[in-house]
Amino acid sequence: MLATERGLAAFDTRSGAFELVQPHAFEPGFRTNDGKIGPDGAFWWSIMDDEGGTRPGAVFRTTPEWRTERVIEGVHIANATAWTPNGERMFLADSKHGVIFAHDMADLSRRTTFVAAENGSPDGAAMDEEGFLWTAHWGGWRVVRYAPDGSVDRVVPVPVEQPTSCAFGGEDLCTLFVTSAWDELTPEARQAQPLAGALFAFEPGVRGDPLPTFAG
Repeated sequence: MLATERGLAAFDTRSGAFELVQPHAFEPGFRTNDGKIGPDGAFWWSIMDDEGGTRPGAVFRTTPEWRTERVIEGVHIANATAWTPNGERMFLADSKHGVIFAHDMADLSRRTTFVAAENGSPDGAAMDEEGFLWTAHWGGWRVVRYAPDGSVDRVVPVPVEQPTSCAFGGEDLCTLFVTSAWDELTPEARQAQPLAGALFAFEPGVRGDPLPTFAG
């Protein structure tokens, strides 16, 4: 399942077959950003203004039958999409403002501020089986584990300024993989952090919360 610049697509990792299933029809100057399969089996994904999120974007929900609806408005740079293990709350960051919100899945309009982040802005995230949220902090040189009440449980330093997202994988979901970027770094900054743009992995001592499969 891919959210591309042309539209939503199906990609077979074994054969390499690519099929554009649903072309995009959103406003010019926007691009896709964060996305994840939710506990309902749908693909939740977002768009953001290509000019650093100047205009607010939106979050969409695509069912396995490829029906797409616009479900959340007014998010400038949507990230950190994740759900509690019981599926009752959805986490969604607005990276432009450095805030992670918690939405009530029974009524997405009901939201509270989960975290007002410090030391970088929350980017991509992953949920572990204990209900703690792991979030990459763009500009913060770290991955942070947040407790269910929003307090900081653990900080894992990384050797790059711009970690972008994290996901559990490997045998029994015991490994946390962390992506990074060198976008917008000066030549001097890139020289000082030669691993910028690399993929990292470590075992955090807790398993990830398994995600459903999109059956479209």
